[in-house]
Amino acid sequence: MARMIMRPRVQILAFSLFLLAPVARAAETDEIRAQAMLHAMLVRSLAFAYDIEDSAGWKAHGEFWGDGTRYRVNRNDERGMLVGDKRIDPLTSSSAYDDRRYQLLTPDQSRLRLQDGNAEANYSVGTPQTFLYMWLQEIGKPFRWDCVLSHALWEEKFREARYAGKDEDHDVELEVVEIPERLQVKAPCIYKVYFAPALGYLPVKYARRVEETGEVSSTMVVEKYKTFPVDGRTLAIPTRMKYAESGADGVSFKQSLAITVDEDSLKVNEPIEESLFTLTSPDPQWIYDVDHENRMLAAVEVPSAPSQPSDRSSYLLLVVNVVGIGAIAAAWLAYRRFSGRPK
Repeated sequence: MARMIMRPRVQILAFSLFLLAPVARAAETDEIRAQAMLHAMLVRSLAFAYDIEDSAGWKAHGEFWGDGTRYRVNRNDERGMLVGDKRIDPLTSSSAYDDRRYQLLTPDQSRLRLQDGNAEANYSVGTPQTFLYMWLQEIGKPFRWDCVLSHALWEEKFREARYAGKDEDHDVELEVVEIPERLQVKAPCIYKVYFAPALGYLPVKYARRVEETGEVSSTMVVEKYKTFPVDGRTLAIPTRMKYAESGADGVSFKQSLAITVDEDSLKVNEPIEESLFTLTSPDPQWIYDVDHENRMLAAVEVPSAPSQPSDRSSYLLLVVNVVGIGAIAAAWLAYRRFSGRPK
């Protein structure tokens, strides 16, 4: 009899746990999102120099300064990229945003591009942070450090996230979350992101798989980092990482990158010189101001309303037309008379 009484209770308990499981997983995901987002928000300003190199031989030196939405990124290639079977010339460029205008400068071509706002502001080269948080990127939109600091973006990306349990990497406990990437992509993918609670929930690695085939398209691994005490918490900044793209998604460029930060140059939450966020060129031969160009085009494309003629101008126009018609008629009659005469 006791066994018969206990069985329904066990079934009810099991059913209750089944119903509560999604709630528990959602709570885990929300906690990871909150902690990982707070970790990023601890960075109020950031500056460092770094090197980036791919397996095909491209190598570039970069410099990054960021303070809120303001930024500057310098790029100086030591060796040009391999595009197809051809290696292009090394590139040199800088991009910046000063909370007012986006600026892109190519000193070797003496070209400066200007545009109001940062809706189209891009870095002149990828940075460690853009590779680290690539799973937050909105397809088709520029991705910068200030994008990572957007609460709305985190909430949007975690809306369909799924808690995938715990894992370990070199005896470091990790929390795993799967984040779908299905909007505006050729091949829907799933990011499996590994967060390290001991490092303030820094995302220390991820793997992006094509949802239909299971093929791995992108991977990122943090191999080394430097920690800073900020507001009573541990802030970890990657100083060596690897990123690889296989092209399994059908659109991404195949590459294998190694990114190394110069630790001596790394500065966190220290003042940044204001002038760094404004690009200058000694003598730019070509300046393209996007907003000025748009205003000029708008002035040309929209015709002004025709002015209404006064009564006097209408009368004069009528007189001119009558006189003109009379002159034409007289000339025609004279021609007829002349041509009708015998020769």
